[in-house]
Amino acid sequence: MKKYLVLFLVCIGIILKISALENLDNYKYYPHNLIVCFSSELIGNTEGQFEIEKENEIIKTPFVWFNELSREFKIIELNQLYKVKDKKWNKDNKYPMNVFRIVIKDSENLDNLF
Repeated sequence: MKKYLVLFLVCIGIILKISALENLDNYKYYPHNLIVCFSSELIGNTEGQFEIEKENEIIKTPFVWFNELSREFKIIELNQLYKVKDKKWNKDNKYPMNVFRIVIKDSENLDNLF
């Protein structure tokens, strides 16, 4: 009888764990947000400064490569995440001012990006 009780409790524990994992995404995962760090060579500076415009709800920048991605994946927001005092500080040539949050309209075809 104890074996069945232990087996039953283990099964209940597994079911609760699986249901908790499904709910975890709803609380900690933002499906339309990406955090990216642009290289300073790619955008031409270490301060993350470039012109960002919104045209027909799609982000447009001076970079052709980004505009193509923006049209294809419907990027609707592009925001710089960090402002720092020491603008020359970097780690492995990655500058905090070049870190951006990208928001896409629909995350269905996001797997194609990677």
